[in-house]
This record gives sequence, structure tokens and C-alpha cells, in this order.
Amino acid sequence: MQINVRRNSFGKKVIKVVFTGGPCAGKSTSIERAKDLIDKNYGEAWNCYTVAEAATVMYSTGRVSRAELIGPRLKRWQRDIVECVLTFEKVFDNIASREPTRHTIILCDRGALDPKVFTPQYMWPQILGEMETSEKELMARYDLVLVLHTAPDVNYTTENNRLRREDPIQARKIDMRYAEVWQEHHRVIEIEANRENGMEEKFGDLWNQIEVLLNSE
Repeated sequence: MQINVRRNSFGKKVIKVVFTGGPCAGKSTSIERAKDLIDKNYGEAWNCYTVAEAATVMYSTGRVSRAELIGPRLKRWQRDIVECVLTFEKVFDNIASREPTRHTIILCDRGALDPKVFTPQYMWPQILGEMETSEKELMARYDLVLVLHTAPDVNYTTENNRLRREDPIQARKIDMRYAEVWQEHHRVIEIEANRENGMEEKFGDLWNQIEVLLNSE
């Protein structure tokens, strides 16, 4: 597959990667490990930045109950999450566009289409219309989408994330929804969870995809 890499005005490459998927999929751990490897193995040529998950930031700032968000409140909340995602990313987009000496890779803990998973079907087009954007435009922001699937039941836990409320069955349904909302992206890779070597093999698969981009011309 031919890879068209974006470049800034100095001719330096700019790559943006989304890590998405269901609960307990290993997103946060994978982002940290990927950043460490990029800094270690590619640091002379590449700057690596990580973008926090907007929904986690917003849910952590106060007592927000998903069950209480209905109708207009839910619509405003979901739109705000999308706008928060875009604002967080813009900070690093601006840095990358002004970087004269190194290439830039931005690792995003979820992307702008992820809020669609928890948005009623009729409401999502309304939000996009109000923001004067489209799914096509939002997808075009990213060079690679890595869908990490939820861990098998035997490894599923809520203990490492106080905001995680789903049981394994609920998590699996949510997991599939994340894969669905990104399926039209031009470079979406699903990272399966049922591996003999568990998370190590899972991370190896996604790291291979990142290295393809880092080594592309």
C-alpha cells in the first residue's frame, strides 16, 4: 500500500496515529510503550507527542453521570467531547507545523470519531452539521487508525481504570462499535486480542504498523 506522508513547510514529515478500541484493550499502555520506543530508536530524527483521551479528562473533572446525560444535554456533551479532541490535537498540530529540524509523530488516545460510539444514531449527523464538518473530514486528520480489541474475559479487569464500568459482555459490544465507526478510514488496522503471547504479541503487531510509517518516504 502506498503511503502519502504529510509534510510541513520545512519538508518535515507529520504523522498522526489514533489508538482506539474497547475497554481494557491496552491503549494507554501501548501508547506509552510506543512513545518510549520512538524516543529511544528514532529520537534523533523524530519528535513524538501523545494526546490525552478527551473523554477521560472531562469525566475526571467532576461528577458527570452518563446515565443523566439525555436529549439536549447529551448532544451538547458529545459535541464538546469532539471539540475537545480537536483542540487537544491542534496544540500538537501547531507544534508539528512549525518544526524545522525533526519529523513529528502524534499518538492520539482516541480520535474525533470515537464519541460517535456513545451518541444516538439520529444525533450524530446533527452534531457534525452544527460543527460544519463531516466524517470524511474527521477521518482525513489521521494517517493510521489502530483498533485494539478488548482483552479476553480471563484478562478483563476494571481495577486499572476507575472510570471503567462495563462488564466483559458490555465491553465486547462497545469494542465492536469502535471498529465499526472507523471502518471507512483509508488505513485502519484491527489488532486482535486473542493471542498466544497476549499483550506482547498484540503490541508487536501495532508497533510494526507504526514503524512502517516511520520508515516511509
